[in-house]
Amino acid sequence: MRPVIAIAPQLELDQESYAARRRYATFIEQCGGAAVVLAPAQSDEDLASILNACDGLLLAGGADVEASRYGAEALDGCDTPQPERDDLEMSLVRLAKAAHMPFLGICRGLQVANVTFGGTLHQRVADSASNLQHWQPEPYDVPSHAVDVLADTLLARILPAGTIEVNSMHHQGVDALGAGLEAAAVDPCGFIESAYAPDENFFLGVQWHPEYAPALPESIAVGRAFVDACARFHERRSLGAGTGSLTANHRYTAEYLMLAQKLDPQGDDRRRTWEYLESSTSKYDGITVFSSSLPRLFDQTTYDTFKNIAETTYRILCKVVDAYRTDPAYRSIFGYDARAEELILLPCGYTEPLPLMRVDLFLDEDTLEARFCEFNSDGSSGMNENREITLGVQPSSIYRAFAQHHRVRDCVKSLFEGWVDEFLRIYGTFENRVENPTIAIVDFLDHAVVEEFKVYGHIFEERGYRFAVYDVRELSFDGERLRGERAYYGEDGLTIDAIWRRCISTDVVAQWDESQPLIEAVRALKVALIGSFAGHIVHDKRIFSLLMRPETQTLLTAEENAFLARTIPYTTYLDSTHADLTEVCDNRQDWVIKPLDSYGSQGVYVGLDYDRGEWSRLVDEHRDGRSGTTYLAQRFCNPYPTPAIPLYGKEEDYELPPRSYRNLSGLYVYGGHFAGVFSRQGPQNIILGKKGGVTAPTIWVDTNTEEG
Repeated sequence: MRPVIAIAPQLELDQESYAARRRYATFIEQCGGAAVVLAPAQSDEDLASILNACDGLLLAGGADVEASRYGAEALDGCDTPQPERDDLEMSLVRLAKAAHMPFLGICRGLQVANVTFGGTLHQRVADSASNLQHWQPEPYDVPSHAVDVLADTLLARILPAGTIEVNSMHHQGVDALGAGLEAAAVDPCGFIESAYAPDENFFLGVQWHPEYAPALPESIAVGRAFVDACARFHERRSLGAGTGSLTANHRYTAEYLMLAQKLDPQGDDRRRTWEYLESSTSKYDGITVFSSSLPRLFDQTTYDTFKNIAETTYRILCKVVDAYRTDPAYRSIFGYDARAEELILLPCGYTEPLPLMRVDLFLDEDTLEARFCEFNSDGSSGMNENREITLGVQPSSIYRAFAQHHRVRDCVKSLFEGWVDEFLRIYGTFENRVENPTIAIVDFLDHAVVEEFKVYGHIFEERGYRFAVYDVRELSFDGERLRGERAYYGEDGLTIDAIWRRCISTDVVAQWDESQPLIEAVRALKVALIGSFAGHIVHDKRIFSLLMRPETQTLLTAEENAFLARTIPYTTYLDSTHADLTEVCDNRQDWVIKPLDSYGSQGVYVGLDYDRGEWSRLVDEHRDGRSGTTYLAQRFCNPYPTPAIPLYGKEEDYELPPRSYRNLSGLYVYGGHFAGVFSRQGPQNIILGKKGGVTAPTIWVDTNTEEG
């Protein structure tokens, strides 16, 4: 069911009627909502009853707000007053805010909201400090001037902080902001182009006209964010839930930032954190991993949500792995090549289907709605980045001051000692286990996270086990013993009893002949491979589509299928048989295209990052296997934004204000148990180090977790 959004009517003086321009209703429909035009009521009580039947409020553009409403006298050139419309709309704004109902004000709608809460207006923008032309000639569906989206605002959650281009048709605008409102965007001269109420989940006004230009990604993004907020409002109200944020994360972060401003105005703590990272093991290809000195601060509700999602996903995927390995008919729907299937079906000699996996998702921290990004059980990593940035931040004056007022816990022990405990537990169930096994990590070491391997190696060695790291291509097997010939870490020539597999299945298939010693030793059960190549089922991105197939749904409970319906974004093959390619091309803001099996976001494209022509070209190049690999089309999920203080090793990092970055949470699951979170943030839609992405410390605040 689409959320119902009320549009306040325009007063047609010549016809003595109420109406709304069709483009506003069409815009709402294009963004996924259903529009209804309100009529005035006899009293605010009646108006509240009418509005209560809706899920959101939109105030449209139109004539000037009467100047007396904000204590001014009308200047020449102002429109004829419409007191009845002013009364109606100001009442609607007050009622919507009191009900915490999502609100979107367009042009005049922004001005009405500002005046309602005591703000004032420029009656003639031309008399303000702005020297831009704010009333453009036709056509109105093309941008006419730049607007700067301000960081850490509601608008920056929807659009990347920075400069966008907008259309513009107004001669009045916001001067002094009303109580409870803050600027969300300004033009290059500082003139306010958008404002919002930070205490509300969605209360936004924009001075431009997205309804005139729905083809622009920025327009549809604003509209969809509004409609999505209305849908969440409807769902939570129908469940009897409150309408504020369901977590305390925002409050914790605001407190932390206030401490930073008070205790570290010069950024000395940031500098010391970066210096620690530079000397740490947080490296990738020899380069220090970019990080944020502002932790992700999660409350008990968020912890419980992550735990439930992680462990529910694990149970579902275990059923899928078991069915694949035992049921040839079910296996046939996956369509893997013969070598990948051969790897998956190799015996493992223990019963744990998925020893280690990471569930990557986007979580709306206000509503706790989650959408999956991908699953990883082939070479999951990131634990050491988490550990090092946590250790780098914890000595800071800010963190220590915050910890004086809260119980704070991190994920370090659970991610490191917890995995070693789980690895040894699983090995203890291996049918050919030996006493005091020699343990190795094997990978293709050209681009492996080798510093992380060493950290785990130290823990195994502290437990009394011999440990080494080998390249897959440096193994030999004589039918009885698997040996590592040349060690990257540890001793050369060790006989290996247990392996933590970090090599990706697709890399093994690609280097099949060089991988035969490993494959044959696993086949003969002469070594415990933890985890098995069955993890490929989870890692391969077609899993999202296969989870929604009837063949999979029959394996699951009604609750598990409902969980997947809430969390799996629609995914299909990017070909003329399965996908509506015209829809994918025409609505680029809704789509991501990605290869079936890759890592590090290689070959992933987000429609919002490209103009219409570039996106159509990308879709055409990758459809129907034209690029040499099979591609998927997946519904885009706008990542939830929070403040970040990124550290890139630049001098300006220590003084710049916090920036609004998007969030991706990787939930680690060890043997079916939630172990911790890999918190990644970035300024772009693809959250990746090469695109400015950073790792943030994950800190539980005032929770009952066991980690400390």
